[in-house]
Amino acid sequence: MCCTITDMNNSCFAAMASMNSIKPQSTEEAVAEGGNITLTCKYEGVINNIQWYQQYQRSRPEFLLYITEGEWIPPAQSDFSAHINSKEKRVDLQIVSAKLSDSAVYYCALSSQPTCLTLLCTTVLCSPQ
Repeated sequence: MCCTITDMNNSCFAAMASMNSIKPQSTEEAVAEGGNITLTCKYEGVINNIQWYQQYQRSRPEFLLYITEGEWIPPAQSDFSAHINSKEKRVDLQIVSAKLSDSAVYYCALSSQPTCLTLLCTTVLCSPQ
């Protein structure tokens, strides 16, 4: 069973796949401009990879990076990095020196198979210093 996501009025809905799941530690975070922030998702089950997406208001989600339990693939933007702790079954997305343009909805997506995704989100609000 594969999964789908729909974004309606800043609400996130996800359909879960069998025994694999992913859940953000927080649904909303705030950071001052120039500050660092870490977004965390916890997962269960077997993973192929975990992907991170960023979505601005009235836009489609944009791919940031993906990470596997053994390694991570560097993103195009240097402001973002990821770390995975397979013992605790958690994955972190770090935003370094946050800018106002980093205010968005961030999705962590668990891929248990190459074509199946489970997505959940955290909203980040970046305020001027």
